[in-house]
Amino acid sequence: MPATPLRLTVGGVTGGAGVTRTGSPSGTAGQEGVIMITIMLVGALLVGCLGVLVGSTWTTQALEGHFRHHAAERRRLNDEWSALGAVRDQHRWCPRCDGALRREPALVGGPEDQDD
Repeated sequence: MPATPLRLTVGGVTGGAGVTRTGSPSGTAGQEGVIMITIMLVGALLVGCLGVLVGSTWTTQALEGHFRHHAAERRRLNDEWSALGAVRDQHRWCPRCDGALRREPALVGGPEDQDD
């Protein structure tokens, strides 16, 4: 069976293997679409990153007063606990003999056996 030549139709003209096309080849049209989609995705990613950056900056500025209030409260509580600890340590030892004013709580033993 003899091979039939390949016939191409370009712009309404039918020709054989020697027909050349004008314009962009079909491969670059697909590449242009891929490039366009890639540019759009990169742009969307950059806009998203910018939004996260601006949002986090705004949130930090909005909560700055709240953070300062908590820091002041933490400092106040630390000072109060330090004062309580100093008073507790001060009353634990005798100033004259450096002996303990209170004994540590003794361990309580279990009930003794009553089966004598």
